[in-house]
Amino acid sequence: MVGPVVTRGLVLKWLLGFGLMFGAMGVVLNIWKAESIALAVAFVESLGGPGVSLAFFVPDAIPVPIPHDLFSAAGMVGGLGFWEIVAFAHVGSITGGCVGFAIGRRLAHTSWFRSVMAGRGAKADQIVRRYGDVGILVGALTPLPYSLVCWAGGALGMGWVRFLLVSQVRVLRIAAYLWAIETGILEPFILPED
Repeated sequence: MVGPVVTRGLVLKWLLGFGLMFGAMGVVLNIWKAESIALAVAFVESLGGPGVSLAFFVPDAIPVPIPHDLFSAAGMVGGLGFWEIVAFAHVGSITGGCVGFAIGRRLAHTSWFRSVMAGRGAKADQIVRRYGDVGILVGALTPLPYSLVCWAGGALGMGWVRFLLVSQVRVLRIAAYLWAIETGILEPFILPED
C-alpha cells in the first residue's frame, strides 16, 4: 500500500520551519531595523535581481543551508518589486534545479553520491523514487531540500523535459513565501504604509 506523498511529519516540519523563519526575521527586524534596511539596500544596489537569482540558484543546485527567502525579503526591502523578485528567484531556482538534476544524473554511480542520498537525501530520494513526477512537485513546494529532490530525479533517470515542466510549479512556492514575508513580517516592521 502506498502512503500519502505529503506526510504529517512533512507538514509539521514545514510549519515549524516557516514559524522559525518568521520569528527569527521578526526578532532581527525588531532589534536591528536600521541595519537590516541598510544591508538590504546595499544588497540590491550591488547585486540587484541577479543577486536574488544567485541566492536561489546555489541552494537549489547543491544542498547548502542558505535560506533563500531572506534574500527575497532583502530584495523587497532594498526596492525590488514583488513580481521582479519572483521572476529572478524563479529563474535562479529552476536553473539551480537543472544543475542539481545534472549532478544527480552524472554522479549517481559514485559511492559519495549514494552515501549522500542514503543519509541527508534519504527522504527526497524515497519520495521521488516512489512518486516520480509528483515527488518532484512535492519537493518544489515543501521544505524538502529541493536540490536533493533534483539530484534524485536526475539519478533515477527521469526525463529532463518532464522534470523541467514539473519544476515550474516552484514559482508558486516562491510567490507564496514572498507574499507571506511581505504581509506578515515586512509590512509591520519595514515597508512604508501607503
